[in-house]
Amino acid sequence: MGLPGAGATVRVLALGGFLSCVAPPGSGRDDAGSQEVDPSSLPPSVVTSQLADAVTGVPYGDRLLARDGVPPYAWAPAGLPPGWLSVDSATGELRGLPRGDAGTLSVGVVVTDAAARSGSKELALRLLSCTPGSTLVCQQASGTTCLVGLLACQPNGTWSDCDAGTPSASASGCGAACAACGPDADRCLPGGAECACGPSSGPCAPGRSCCADSAGGARCVDLAGDPLACGACGTRCAAPPNADPTCDTGVCGATCKGGYAACDGRTLDGCEVDLRSDVNHCGACPVSCSGSPRGAATCDGGTCDLQCNASYPQHCGTGDCRAYDVANCGGCGVACSNPGANAGAPAGCAGQNACSYACNPGWGDCNAGTDGCETDLTFTPTRCGSCGNDCVAAGWDGGCVNGQCARCYQCPDNPSGGMRTTCCGGHCQLNIADQIYDCQPCGTLIDGGC
Repeated sequence: MGLPGAGATVRVLALGGFLSCVAPPGSGRDDAGSQEVDPSSLPPSVVTSQLADAVTGVPYGDRLLARDGVPPYAWAPAGLPPGWLSVDSATGELRGLPRGDAGTLSVGVVVTDAAARSGSKELALRLLSCTPGSTLVCQQASGTTCLVGLLACQPNGTWSDCDAGTPSASASGCGAACAACGPDADRCLPGGAECACGPSSGPCAPGRSCCADSAGGARCVDLAGDPLACGACGTRCAAPPNADPTCDTGVCGATCKGGYAACDGRTLDGCEVDLRSDVNHCGACPVSCSGSPRGAATCDGGTCDLQCNASYPQHCGTGDCRAYDVANCGGCGVACSNPGANAGAPAGCAGQNACSYACNPGWGDCNAGTDGCETDLTFTPTRCGSCGNDCVAAGWDGGCVNGQCARCYQCPDNPSGGMRTTCCGGHCQLNIADQIYDCQPCGTLIDGGC
Protein backbone atom coordinates (compact mmCIF):
# COMPACT_ATOMS: atom_id res chain seq x y z
CA MET A 1 0.00 0.00 0.00
CA GLY A 2 1.02 3.63 -0.48
CA LEU A 3 1.84 6.42 1.93
CA PRO A 4 -0.81 8.86 3.31
CA GLY A 5 -2.51 11.04 0.74
CA ALA A 6 -1.31 14.53 -0.14
CA GLY A 7 -2.10 17.24 2.43
CA ALA A 8 -1.85 14.90 5.45
CA THR A 9 0.17 16.17 8.43
CA VAL A 10 1.56 13.63 10.92
CA ARG A 11 3.41 13.91 14.24
CA VAL A 12 4.84 10.66 15.69
CA LEU A 13 6.73 9.40 18.72
CA ALA A 14 8.14 5.91 19.36
CA LEU A 15 6.66 4.47 22.54
CA GLY A 16 7.47 0.86 23.49
CA GLY A 17 7.76 -0.29 19.89
CA PHE A 18 4.66 1.55 18.73
CA LEU A 19 4.35 4.89 16.98
CA SER A 20 2.05 7.52 18.35
CA CYS A 21 1.23 11.14 17.50
CA VAL A 22 2.72 13.98 19.52
CA ALA A 23 1.86 17.68 19.67
CA PRO A 24 3.46 20.18 17.27
CA PRO A 25 5.98 22.79 18.32
CA GLY A 26 3.69 24.42 20.88
CA SER A 27 4.65 21.71 23.40
CA GLY A 28 8.27 22.79 23.09
CA ARG A 29 7.66 26.44 23.85
CA ASP A 30 9.62 27.74 26.82
CA ASP A 31 7.44 30.17 28.78
CA ALA A 32 9.37 30.03 32.02
CA GLY A 33 7.91 33.20 33.34
CA SER A 34 7.11 36.80 32.65
CA GLN A 35 10.00 39.08 31.72
CA GLU A 36 10.27 42.42 33.43
CA VAL A 37 12.65 43.89 30.85
CA ASP A 38 12.25 45.58 27.50
CA PRO A 39 12.44 42.59 25.11
CA SER A 40 13.47 44.80 22.21
CA SER A 41 16.78 45.46 23.98
CA LEU A 42 17.69 41.74 23.80
CA PRO A 43 18.82 39.75 20.74
CA PRO A 44 16.32 37.21 19.45
CA SER A 45 16.53 33.64 20.66
CA VAL A 46 15.07 30.33 19.49
CA VAL A 47 12.38 29.18 21.93
CA THR A 48 11.74 25.73 20.44
CA SER A 49 13.55 23.08 22.48
CA GLN A 50 12.23 19.81 21.00
CA LEU A 51 11.29 18.90 17.42
CA ALA A 52 8.55 16.45 16.57
CA ASP A 53 9.70 13.03 15.40
CA ALA A 54 9.85 12.30 11.66
CA VAL A 55 8.94 9.02 9.97
CA THR A 56 10.54 7.89 6.73
CA GLY A 57 8.14 8.30 3.84
CA VAL A 58 5.59 10.30 5.85
CA PRO A 59 5.31 14.09 5.12
CA TYR A 60 6.91 16.00 7.98
CA GLY A 61 5.98 19.38 9.47
CA ASP A 62 6.88 21.42 12.53
CA ARG A 63 7.24 25.10 13.44
CA LEU A 64 10.09 27.06 15.02
CA LEU A 65 9.36 29.75 17.59
CA ALA A 66 11.44 32.77 18.73
CA ARG A 67 11.18 35.54 21.30
CA ASP A 68 12.77 38.90 22.24
CA GLY A 69 14.40 41.26 19.73
CA VAL A 70 12.31 43.27 17.27
CA PRO A 71 9.82 41.28 15.12
CA PRO A 72 9.34 40.29 12.36
CA TYR A 73 11.81 37.43 12.39
CA ALA A 74 13.65 35.83 9.45
CA TRP A 75 14.67 32.16 9.59
CA ALA A 76 17.57 30.43 7.83
CA PRO A 77 19.10 26.94 7.97
CA ALA A 78 22.48 26.32 9.56
CA GLY A 79 22.97 22.64 8.80
CA LEU A 80 19.67 20.96 7.82
CA PRO A 81 19.64 17.25 6.83
CA PRO A 82 20.50 17.27 3.11
CA GLY A 83 17.94 16.75 0.46
CA TRP A 84 14.57 16.62 2.20
CA LEU A 85 14.08 19.24 5.04
CA SER A 86 13.52 22.97 4.46
CA VAL A 87 12.64 25.98 6.62
CA ASP A 88 10.28 28.81 5.60
CA SER A 89 12.19 32.08 6.13
CA ALA A 90 9.08 34.07 7.11
CA THR A 91 7.16 31.61 9.31
CA GLY A 92 9.82 29.23 10.65
CA GLU A 93 7.87 26.20 9.40
CA LEU A 94 9.86 23.02 8.77
CA ARG A 95 8.61 20.87 5.88
CA GLY A 96 9.78 17.85 3.90
CA LEU A 97 9.39 14.15 3.05
CA PRO A 98 11.76 12.20 5.30
CA ARG A 99 14.00 9.54 3.80
CA GLY A 100 17.03 7.60 4.87
CA ASP A 101 17.90 5.34 7.76
CA ALA A 102 16.46 5.72 11.20
CA GLY A 103 18.52 7.74 13.67
CA THR A 104 18.93 11.14 15.30
CA LEU A 105 19.72 14.07 13.03
CA SER A 106 21.14 17.48 13.99
CA VAL A 107 19.12 20.48 12.80
CA GLY A 108 20.76 23.91 13.01
CA VAL A 109 18.70 27.10 12.57
CA VAL A 110 19.37 30.85 12.77
CA VAL A 111 16.77 33.53 13.59
CA THR A 112 17.37 37.22 12.72
CA ASP A 113 15.21 40.12 13.92
CA ALA A 114 14.37 43.46 12.25
CA ALA A 115 17.39 45.06 13.96
CA ALA A 116 19.74 42.59 12.22
CA ARG A 117 20.55 40.75 15.48
CA SER A 118 20.70 36.94 15.39
CA GLY A 119 20.37 33.90 17.58
CA SER A 120 20.98 30.25 16.70
CA LYS A 121 20.31 26.81 18.09
CA GLU A 122 21.08 23.14 17.39
CA LEU A 123 18.03 20.85 17.71
CA ALA A 124 17.73 17.07 17.63
CA LEU A 125 15.37 15.44 15.08
CA ARG A 126 14.60 11.74 15.53
CA LEU A 127 13.91 9.84 12.27
CA LEU A 128 11.80 6.68 12.63
CA SER A 129 11.23 3.81 10.16
CA CYS A 130 8.20 1.57 9.61
CA THR A 131 8.23 -1.73 11.57
CA PRO A 132 5.88 -4.48 10.27
CA GLY A 133 2.92 -4.84 12.60
CA SER A 134 3.19 -1.29 14.02
CA THR A 135 0.46 1.30 13.70
CA LEU A 136 0.54 5.06 13.37
CA VAL A 137 -2.11 7.69 14.04
CA CYS A 138 -2.65 9.72 10.89
CA GLN A 139 -4.59 12.83 9.93
CA GLN A 140 -6.29 13.57 6.65
CA ALA A 141 -8.30 16.59 5.57
CA SER A 142 -11.84 16.12 4.34
CA GLY A 143 -13.49 19.35 3.27
CA THR A 144 -13.13 21.80 6.18
CA THR A 145 -12.54 19.05 8.75
CA CYS A 146 -9.42 17.22 9.88
CA LEU A 147 -10.05 13.47 10.23
CA VAL A 148 -8.03 11.07 12.39
CA GLY A 149 -7.29 7.39 11.66
CA LEU A 150 -4.56 4.74 11.64
CA LEU A 151 -1.75 3.67 9.37
CA ALA A 152 -0.57 0.03 9.54
CA CYS A 153 2.96 -1.07 8.71
CA GLN A 154 2.55 -3.97 6.26
CA PRO A 155 4.75 -7.07 6.05
CA ASN A 156 6.67 -5.54 3.13
CA GLY A 157 7.63 -2.56 5.30
CA THR A 158 5.33 -0.04 3.65
CA TRP A 159 2.51 1.86 5.23
CA SER A 160 -1.10 1.25 4.40
CA ASP A 161 -3.37 4.08 3.31
CA CYS A 162 -4.66 6.29 6.13
CA ASP A 163 -8.00 4.98 7.31
CA ALA A 164 -9.20 8.34 8.66
CA GLY A 165 -12.84 8.70 9.61
CA THR A 166 -13.03 10.33 13.05
CA PRO A 167 -13.03 14.16 13.42
CA SER A 168 -9.90 15.39 15.21
CA ALA A 169 -10.14 16.64 18.77
CA SER A 170 -6.43 17.33 19.19
CA ALA A 171 -4.77 20.73 18.90
CA SER A 172 -2.03 19.01 16.89
CA GLY A 173 -4.26 19.06 13.79
CA CYS A 174 -7.39 21.07 13.03
CA GLY A 175 -9.26 22.44 10.04
CA ALA A 176 -8.95 21.89 6.31
CA ALA A 177 -5.13 21.61 6.39
CA CYS A 178 -4.89 19.48 9.53
CA ALA A 179 -2.71 22.30 10.82
CA ALA A 180 -1.44 22.59 14.34
CA CYS A 181 -2.98 25.25 16.56
CA GLY A 182 -0.87 28.17 17.76
CA PRO A 183 1.71 27.55 20.47
CA ASP A 184 -0.66 28.39 23.31
CA ALA A 185 -4.03 27.40 21.83
CA ASP A 186 -5.46 24.60 23.93
CA ARG A 187 -8.12 22.82 21.91
CA CYS A 188 -9.65 21.90 18.61
CA LEU A 189 -13.33 22.76 18.17
CA PRO A 190 -15.76 19.83 18.13
CA GLY A 191 -15.66 18.17 14.73
CA GLY A 192 -12.05 19.22 14.07
CA ALA A 193 -13.13 22.24 12.01
CA GLU A 194 -10.72 24.82 13.43
CA CYS A 195 -8.61 25.79 16.44
CA ALA A 196 -10.05 27.69 19.41
CA CYS A 197 -8.11 29.91 21.81
CA GLY A 198 -8.94 29.45 25.47
CA PRO A 199 -12.66 29.86 26.24
CA SER A 200 -13.43 31.58 22.91
CA SER A 201 -15.73 30.04 20.34
CA GLY A 202 -13.17 30.15 17.53
CA PRO A 203 -9.66 31.07 16.52
CA CYS A 204 -8.10 34.47 17.13
CA ALA A 205 -8.97 37.25 14.69
CA PRO A 206 -6.38 38.20 12.06
CA GLY A 207 -3.54 40.19 13.62
CA ARG A 208 -4.04 38.67 17.07
CA SER A 209 -2.19 35.75 18.68
CA CYS A 210 -3.20 33.07 21.13
CA CYS A 211 -1.14 33.35 24.33
CA ALA A 212 -1.19 31.55 27.66
CA ASP A 213 -2.65 33.62 30.51
CA SER A 214 -1.77 33.76 34.21
CA ALA A 215 -4.70 31.48 35.11
CA GLY A 216 -3.33 28.63 33.01
CA GLY A 217 -5.70 29.08 30.06
CA ALA A 218 -5.22 31.05 26.86
CA ARG A 219 -6.47 34.30 25.35
CA CYS A 220 -6.24 36.26 22.10
CA VAL A 221 -3.92 39.24 22.32
CA ASP A 222 -2.49 41.96 20.09
CA LEU A 223 1.25 41.43 20.42
CA ALA A 224 1.85 44.91 19.01
CA GLY A 225 -0.03 46.71 21.77
CA ASP A 226 -0.66 44.47 24.81
CA PRO A 227 1.61 45.30 27.82
CA LEU A 228 0.99 41.77 29.18
CA ALA A 229 2.22 40.14 25.96
CA CYS A 230 4.32 42.68 24.10
CA GLY A 231 6.02 41.42 20.94
CA ALA A 232 5.74 37.82 22.10
CA CYS A 233 3.63 35.67 24.40
CA GLY A 234 4.96 35.89 27.95
CA THR A 235 6.77 39.22 27.52
CA ARG A 236 5.20 41.34 30.25
CA CYS A 237 6.11 45.04 30.30
CA ALA A 238 7.28 46.37 33.67
CA ALA A 239 5.34 49.05 35.59
CA PRO A 240 7.86 51.68 36.79
CA PRO A 241 7.09 53.91 39.83
CA ASN A 242 4.26 56.42 39.18
CA ALA A 243 3.83 55.09 35.62
CA ASP A 244 1.70 52.65 33.63
CA PRO A 245 3.29 50.12 31.26
CA THR A 246 2.65 50.49 27.51
CA CYS A 247 3.31 48.41 24.42
CA ASP A 248 3.89 50.20 21.11
CA THR A 249 4.48 48.13 17.96
CA GLY A 250 5.69 45.27 20.13
CA VAL A 251 8.14 47.37 22.20
CA CYS A 252 7.65 47.97 25.93
CA GLY A 253 7.44 51.52 27.24
CA ALA A 254 5.74 53.49 30.00
CA THR A 255 3.52 56.55 30.36
CA CYS A 256 3.42 58.72 33.47
CA LYS A 257 0.38 58.74 35.70
CA GLY A 258 -1.58 61.97 36.12
CA GLY A 259 0.35 64.66 37.99
CA TYR A 260 3.75 62.97 37.51
CA ALA A 261 6.53 63.43 34.95
CA ALA A 262 9.92 61.97 34.04
CA CYS A 263 11.87 65.23 33.85
CA ASP A 264 15.05 63.27 33.09
CA GLY A 265 13.43 62.03 29.86
CA ARG A 266 13.43 58.35 30.93
CA THR A 267 10.02 56.88 31.69
CA LEU A 268 11.21 53.28 31.85
CA ASP A 269 12.83 53.91 35.25
CA GLY A 270 9.76 55.73 36.58
CA CYS A 271 8.23 59.20 36.75
CA GLU A 272 10.08 60.72 39.68
CA VAL A 273 8.62 64.25 39.73
CA ASP A 274 5.29 65.27 41.28
CA LEU A 275 4.31 68.26 39.13
CA ARG A 276 1.68 69.26 41.68
CA SER A 277 4.15 70.11 44.47
CA ASP A 278 7.72 70.28 43.13
CA VAL A 279 8.94 73.91 43.22
CA ASN A 280 11.57 73.10 40.55
CA HIS A 281 9.07 71.45 38.20
CA CYS A 282 5.72 73.06 38.98
CA GLY A 283 3.03 72.05 36.48
CA ALA A 284 5.64 71.12 33.86
CA CYS A 285 9.34 70.40 33.41
CA PRO A 286 11.35 72.54 34.21
CA VAL A 287 9.13 75.34 35.54
CA SER A 288 10.86 76.71 38.67
CA CYS A 289 9.00 78.75 41.30
CA SER A 290 10.66 81.84 42.84
CA GLY A 291 10.34 83.18 46.38
CA SER A 292 10.41 86.84 47.46
CA PRO A 293 10.95 88.92 50.63
CA ARG A 294 7.24 88.48 51.27
CA GLY A 295 7.25 84.66 51.31
CA ALA A 296 8.92 81.36 50.43
CA ALA A 297 8.31 79.69 47.05
CA THR A 298 5.70 76.90 46.96
CA CYS A 299 3.96 74.80 44.29
CA ASP A 300 0.29 74.19 44.96
CA GLY A 301 -1.62 71.98 42.53
CA GLY A 302 0.90 72.67 39.76
CA THR A 303 0.79 76.47 40.19
CA CYS A 304 3.59 78.57 41.70
CA ASP A 305 2.64 80.40 44.89
CA LEU A 306 4.13 81.94 48.06
CA GLN A 307 4.06 80.86 51.70
CA CYS A 308 3.54 84.33 53.26
CA ASN A 309 5.80 85.37 56.13
CA ALA A 310 4.81 87.16 59.36
CA SER A 311 5.43 90.65 57.98
CA TYR A 312 2.98 90.04 55.11
CA PRO A 313 0.35 87.76 56.67
CA GLN A 314 -2.46 88.29 54.16
CA HIS A 315 -2.46 85.76 51.29
CA CYS A 316 -4.21 87.68 48.54
CA GLY A 317 -3.98 85.21 45.66
CA THR A 318 -1.27 83.32 43.81
CA GLY A 319 2.12 84.85 44.58
CA ASP A 320 0.59 87.87 46.41
CA CYS A 321 1.28 88.48 50.10
CA ARG A 322 0.26 91.80 51.74
CA ALA A 323 0.73 93.52 55.09
CA TYR A 324 -2.06 95.11 57.12
CA ASP A 325 -1.88 98.74 56.02
CA VAL A 326 -4.26 101.60 55.21
CA ALA A 327 -4.95 100.16 51.74
CA ASN A 328 -5.51 96.57 53.02
CA CYS A 329 -6.78 96.98 56.56
CA GLY A 330 -10.15 95.28 56.08
CA GLY A 331 -8.65 92.45 54.00
CA CYS A 332 -6.98 92.14 50.61
CA GLY A 333 -7.63 95.40 48.76
CA VAL A 334 -10.09 96.66 51.43
CA ALA A 335 -8.89 100.09 52.58
CA CYS A 336 -9.69 101.81 55.86
CA SER A 337 -13.19 103.23 55.79
CA ASN A 338 -14.06 106.96 55.96
CA PRO A 339 -13.11 108.01 59.51
CA GLY A 340 -16.24 110.15 59.94
CA ALA A 341 -16.48 113.49 61.77
CA ASN A 342 -13.82 115.17 63.88
CA ALA A 343 -10.95 113.12 62.38
CA GLY A 344 -8.29 113.46 59.76
CA ALA A 345 -7.15 110.84 57.23
CA PRO A 346 -6.33 107.26 58.40
CA ALA A 347 -2.87 107.17 59.97
CA GLY A 348 -2.19 103.38 59.99
CA CYS A 349 -3.51 99.84 60.47
CA ALA A 350 -2.62 97.66 63.46
CA GLY A 351 -4.44 94.54 62.20
CA GLN A 352 -7.53 93.49 60.32
CA ASN A 353 -10.10 96.29 60.55
CA ALA A 354 -7.92 98.12 63.12
CA CYS A 355 -7.43 101.48 61.41
CA SER A 356 -5.99 104.42 63.37
CA TYR A 357 -6.88 108.09 62.72
CA ALA A 358 -5.50 111.53 63.58
CA CYS A 359 -8.33 113.17 65.62
CA ASN A 360 -9.05 116.86 65.69
CA PRO A 361 -8.11 118.71 68.93
CA GLY A 362 -10.53 117.98 71.76
CA TRP A 363 -11.90 114.78 70.14
CA GLY A 364 -10.96 111.13 70.56
CA ASP A 365 -11.61 107.70 68.93
CA CYS A 366 -12.55 105.95 72.14
CA ASN A 367 -14.51 102.99 70.67
CA ALA A 368 -11.74 101.87 68.25
CA GLY A 369 -14.38 101.74 65.56
CA THR A 370 -14.79 103.04 62.06
CA ASP A 371 -17.05 105.97 62.98
CA GLY A 372 -14.20 108.40 63.36
CA CYS A 373 -13.47 110.47 66.46
CA GLU A 374 -16.82 110.28 68.17
CA THR A 375 -15.98 111.46 71.72
CA ASP A 376 -15.78 115.11 72.89
CA LEU A 377 -12.87 114.98 75.34
CA THR A 378 -13.49 118.52 76.64
CA PHE A 379 -16.82 117.86 78.41
CA THR A 380 -17.30 114.06 78.66
CA PRO A 381 -16.88 113.09 82.36
CA THR A 382 -15.86 109.48 81.57
CA ARG A 383 -13.51 110.55 78.77
CA CYS A 384 -12.08 113.80 80.04
CA GLY A 385 -9.04 115.03 78.16
CA SER A 386 -8.31 111.48 76.97
CA CYS A 387 -10.22 108.28 76.36
CA GLY A 388 -8.80 106.72 79.52
CA ASN A 389 -9.51 109.55 81.98
CA ASP A 390 -12.78 108.77 83.83
CA CYS A 391 -13.56 111.64 86.24
CA VAL A 392 -16.53 109.83 87.73
CA ALA A 393 -14.52 106.72 88.54
CA ALA A 394 -11.79 108.91 90.05
CA GLY A 395 -14.29 110.57 92.46
CA TRP A 396 -14.57 113.99 90.86
CA ASP A 397 -18.04 115.42 91.37
CA GLY A 398 -17.81 118.41 89.07
CA GLY A 399 -17.75 116.69 85.70
CA CYS A 400 -15.31 117.55 82.90
CA VAL A 401 -14.55 121.16 82.16
CA ASN A 402 -12.32 122.02 79.22
CA GLY A 403 -10.75 118.61 79.33
CA GLN A 404 -10.12 118.60 83.07
CA CYS A 405 -11.95 116.89 85.92
CA ALA A 406 -13.72 119.39 88.25
CA ARG A 407 -15.31 119.48 91.69
CA CYS A 408 -18.47 121.16 93.14
CA TYR A 409 -18.32 123.52 96.14
CA GLN A 410 -20.48 126.26 97.82
CA CYS A 411 -19.75 129.97 97.46
CA PRO A 412 -19.49 132.23 100.58
CA ASP A 413 -22.59 133.82 102.09
CA ASN A 414 -24.08 136.50 99.89
CA PRO A 415 -23.64 139.96 101.44
CA SER A 416 -27.19 140.75 100.52
CA GLY A 417 -28.41 137.47 102.09
CA GLY A 418 -30.33 134.71 100.49
CA MET A 419 -29.44 131.06 99.51
CA ARG A 420 -25.77 130.34 99.00
CA THR A 421 -24.63 129.53 95.44
CA THR A 422 -23.05 126.08 94.57
CA CYS A 423 -20.50 125.95 91.72
CA CYS A 424 -19.56 122.78 89.81
CA GLY A 425 -16.76 123.10 87.34
CA GLY A 426 -16.54 126.87 87.83
CA HIS A 427 -15.59 129.44 90.45
CA CYS A 428 -17.56 131.88 92.64
CA GLN A 429 -17.46 135.54 91.74
CA LEU A 430 -19.33 138.36 93.64
CA ASN A 431 -21.66 140.40 91.51
CA ILE A 432 -21.10 143.92 92.83
CA ALA A 433 -24.43 145.17 91.58
CA ASP A 434 -26.65 142.80 93.56
CA GLN A 435 -24.11 141.57 96.13
CA ILE A 436 -24.74 137.89 95.20
CA TYR A 437 -22.09 135.25 94.30
CA ASP A 438 -22.38 133.82 90.77
CA CYS A 439 -20.62 130.78 89.16
CA GLN A 440 -18.20 131.78 86.46
CA PRO A 441 -16.15 129.57 84.13
CA CYS A 442 -12.83 128.45 85.49
CA GLY A 443 -10.13 130.95 84.71
CA THR A 444 -8.19 133.02 87.15
CA LEU A 445 -8.30 131.39 90.57
CA ILE A 446 -10.52 133.77 92.52
CA ASP A 447 -12.56 133.05 95.61
CA GLY A 448 -11.43 129.50 95.96
CA GLY A 449 -10.76 128.83 92.28
CA CYS A 450 -11.98 125.68 90.44
